[in-house]
Amino acid sequence: MPDAAPATSPALVMTEAELRKALQPAPLHKVKNFSGATIAADCSTAVAVALTAAIPISIIDYSIMARVAGVSPSSTQELFKGVTTVLFRPHKFFFPCAENKCSLVYRVCATTYGFTYIGSNLAKSYCESHGMEKDANLAAGIVSGVMNTVFTIWKDSIILRALPPVNPKDLSSAKKPVPFLTRALFCGRDTLTCVAAFTFVPIVASWISGYAYHQKRLPQASDAILPENEGKVRLPISCVDTAQMLTPALLQFVTTLMHITAIRYRQMYPHFSLKDLSDSMRSTYISSTLLRICRIMPAFGIGGIMNRELRSSLLDKADPSSGRPLRAIPYRSHYMLKSILLPSILSGASPPARKRVQVCVRPVEAVATLADDGQIIIK
Repeated sequence: MPDAAPATSPALVMTEAELRKALQPAPLHKVKNFSGATIAADCSTAVAVALTAAIPISIIDYSIMARVAGVSPSSTQELFKGVTTVLFRPHKFFFPCAENKCSLVYRVCATTYGFTYIGSNLAKSYCESHGMEKDANLAAGIVSGVMNTVFTIWKDSIILRALPPVNPKDLSSAKKPVPFLTRALFCGRDTLTCVAAFTFVPIVASWISGYAYHQKRLPQASDAILPENEGKVRLPISCVDTAQMLTPALLQFVTTLMHITAIRYRQMYPHFSLKDLSDSMRSTYISSTLLRICRIMPAFGIGGIMNRELRSSLLDKADPSSGRPLRAIPYRSHYMLKSILLPSILSGASPPARKRVQVCVRPVEAVATLADDGQIIIK
C-alpha cells in the first residue's frame, strides 16, 4: 500500500470582521452619574498615582535644583544620593530627618501631583456625566493646568528655600523671598506641560496613528494585519500611550530653558546677569533637560497611563453603566407575549414614570433590564 500522506491541519482563517472584533480594545469607562462614589474613585486614583510618581519626581527635582543653584557640583551625585536613600534607608526618605530634605521634597511633590490628578479626573467625570464628552479632555487640561501651576509654584518655592546657601556664611539667601519673575517662569513652564499632557495628547496620538499602529498578537493569527495598517510602523504600545509618553517629554527642551532661568534669577537676585545665565545654560542645560525628561515620564507619561487605567477600573465598580436589573420573572409556559411593567427614567419625571411594554420570553427564568439608552434587554 502506498504511504499515506501526512495529515495536515487546515489553516485557521479569520475574516476581517472577526479580526477586528478580536483586536477591539476594552473601552474606557464613561461616567454616567457624577456621584459620591465617582468622586471617591477619582480621588483615590489620583492619590495612588501621586504617591507612586512622587518618589522619582522628588529625587530628580531636588537634583536639578541643587545643581542649577550651585549648591551641588553634580546633579548625578544628588540623584545617586536620593536613590540610595529611598532603597536602603526609606525611613529617612519618607519621614522627616535632620540629615536630608528628602521627606520635605517628597511630601510637596506628592501633594502637588495629587491635586493635579484630582482636578483632571473630577473635571473629566463632570463633563462626561453632563453630556460634554467632547470637551472632557480640554476641561481636564485646563483644570489640571491651573491646579498644577498653583501647587508647583508653591512646591518649587519651598524646595528653593530648603536648598542650602551657596556661601555657608550667607544665611540670608535661604530666607529671601522668591521673586515675581521666578514665579511667573514657573507658572509658564507648568502651564505648557499640563496643556501638553492632558490636551495635546489625543491630537498627537491621531497624528502618530497615520504613520504607525499597535496591534496585539493573536495566537490564532499572529501575523494578521488590518488593511488600514499595511505599510505602517508597528509600535510596542498603543498610539495613545506613545503620545502620552512623548508629548510632555519633548516639550522639556523648551520648558527647561524657563526652569533654569527661574532658578538662576532667584539665586542671583538682585545681581542677576545674562552672562551668569548663559554660563549656567552651557553647563547645566543638557543634563537638566535629560533629567527633566526622566522626571516627566513618571509625572505625566507613566503616571498618565496609570491614572487612566486605574481610574477606568475603579469607575467600573463605582459607576456601573450597564442598565438597571429588575427582579427575575419566571415563566413556565410555552413562548408567549407577556405584558410587564418596567420603570423608565424620563427626563424631568419625578417620581420615575412607568411604561408597559410587551416582551417575548422563553419558558425559563428571565431578567428584564432597562439599559441606559432606553432599550429593554431580556436575559
